[in-house]
Amino acid sequence: MNSLISSFSFYEILRILLPGTYLYLGLKESIIGEIARNLNTDPGIYQNTLVEVILICVFGLFIYAWDFPKMFKKFQKDLPTNKIQKITGIEYKKVLINYYDFYSTLSESEKLKTEKYSGFFHLSVNLSCCAFFLICLEIISIMKMGLTNFLLLNILIFVLSISTVFLIYTRRLKVAFIRHLDQHFESKYFQKLQSGINNP
Repeated sequence: MNSLISSFSFYEILRILLPGTYLYLGLKESIIGEIARNLNTDPGIYQNTLVEVILICVFGLFIYAWDFPKMFKKFQKDLPTNKIQKITGIEYKKVLINYYDFYSTLSESEKLKTEKYSGFFHLSVNLSCCAFFLICLEIISIMKMGLTNFLLLNILIFVLSISTVFLIYTRRLKVAFIRHLDQHFESKYFQKLQSGINNP
C-alpha cells in the first residue's frame, strides 16, 4: 500500500511541477525578456530563485486544480461511474460511492497501473493546454513586434502532447475503464447497487 501511495504521489507531483515549470519559463521569456529588451538591461537582474520556485508551484497548482480533462466530453462520457449512472439511472452520488468501494478491492498493481495511465494522461492534457497558450502569446508577439523566441519548440511540445493524450487514452486508459466496468458489473457491489433500487 505504501508503494502505491508513494508512486501515486510521484505522478501527482509531476502533474504539478512539469506544467508549472513549462508555463513559467514560457511566460518568463515572453514577459521578462520583453522588459529587458525595452529597458536594454540584462534579463538576469529580474531573476530570483525563491520567487521563481513559488511561481512555478503557483502556476502548477492552478493548472492542476483547473483539471482540463474534465472539459472533454468524450473523457467524461467514458468514465465508469458515468456509464454506470447512465445504464442504471441511479443517483450519481450513490454510484460514485459504490464504484469506489469496488475499486478499493482491486489489486495494488491494477490500481497503480490505472493511476499511472491517468496521471500521464492528465499531464499530457495540461502540457498541451500550456503549449497552446504559449503559442498564442508567441503569435501575438510576432504580430506586434515581429519577435519570436520558442514558437517552433512550443508547437513541437503541443503536437507531441496531443499525440500522447490520444495514444494513452485510446490504448491504455480507455481499455482500463472498460475492464474495470466489466469487473464491476460482475461483482457483488453492482448487485448491491441494483438492489438499492428495489429496496431504498
